[in-house]
Amino acid sequence: MGNSVANLGISFFADRLYYSINNPEEHAHLAHIGSFDFNFDVVDAVSTQHPNWFPHLQKIIGDLVDNNNIQSIRALTYPANECWTPLPKVV
Repeated sequence: MGNSVANLGISFFADRLYYSINNPEEHAHLAHIGSFDFNFDVVDAVSTQHPNWFPHLQKIIGDLVDNNNIQSIRALTYPANECWTPLPKVV
């Protein structure tokens, strides 16, 4: 598995962004887990792509991707921030 790639998981609420990166060499193991604190609302910055705040988030996530050979990013968000279908769905 020497050429395996890592996956990045992110979650955010209020003024924090949490992340984890799996260890591609070991099944079901994390290589890194951490968080970043900001002085702005991360959910608002992402949902509005705020011109002052969103670039900071892009840079941090971009650095994580570049430094860890990330293949995919998965985000855990509030249901209101996710778009599953253009039509209402039965739950």
